[in-house]
Amino acid sequence: MLPALSKQNKIILAKFIDKGVGTLSFSKFGQTLASYGLGVRREHYVYLSPDEKRDLAKLFELEIGEIEFFSDFNENADRLEMQGSSVDEKLSKLAVTVNDIRMFSFSGKYHINSDSFVLPPNSNLTMHYNDVTTIEHDIIVVCENLTPFIQLGGYRRLLPQELTDALFIYRGNGTSVSGVYKLCNKVPNKIIAMTDLDPSGIVIANTIPNVSAVLYPQISSLEQTPSLKHQNKLWEKQLRFIDSAKEYSIKNEFYSLFKYLENKSTGVTQEAFFSSNLNLELFNLSNMEY
Repeated sequence: MLPALSKQNKIILAKFIDKGVGTLSFSKFGQTLASYGLGVRREHYVYLSPDEKRDLAKLFELEIGEIEFFSDFNENADRLEMQGSSVDEKLSKLAVTVNDIRMFSFSGKYHINSDSFVLPPNSNLTMHYNDVTTIEHDIIVVCENLTPFIQLGGYRRLLPQELTDALFIYRGNGTSVSGVYKLCNKVPNKIIAMTDLDPSGIVIANTIPNVSAVLYPQISSLEQTPSLKHQNKLWEKQLRFIDSAKEYSIKNEFYSLFKYLENKSTGVTQEAFFSSNLNLELFNLSNMEY
């Protein structure tokens, strides 16, 4: 089965699915793919039809996690969860594992399981999902990426005032998102998403369990910030998310933001929001699916 593949083979498979890079060795992948009724042997390799490749992509994301996380592994130097950066090398070694809940509070005060305690400024708290029964912060903000999560303490001024006492949680990548999503399903707190402004980020924001809003800049801020860094590769890599992102955007309050991305065929990362000092505002979400 796919989850039983080694980390290296998951990376090879993701690069093959997402970027068409390389080939699939029959000795490494033949038996696994055959268990799903996928592929035929051609000498030492497995051949997949276009339809089988699309089915495999869906299976990968369902059983392993986001394809981009594995296909971009060690290629994207601006993300701690990919390669490590100068922000905190030790933290990048192991961001979170399955069922970990990694948390941050601006004040350093944490109100969890009907108890309160204080950690040093800019510290993170990690607990296992099973050890978190209640959260006494009114709002939980799920942050898509590790780098901006770690840097949150320096950008408090860019967030709405009502999030001053919120509990921020790192979403994780791949299978590590499971604990966070189970927590969002378990607790009654208001859930807010904090994601990249790109097709994948929009889909993530709309599919976090019980999410009610997402943090994005206003369209005027995007248009009036010439220094804002755009990532055209994000749009090119996320073609399969575009239709869903457009549908979610039409249903909600930020279709103008999607049109901004579509017109430029680009994406804007959370890191770009922060480096350009863009104020983030809450956009309500409706018709949630999870």
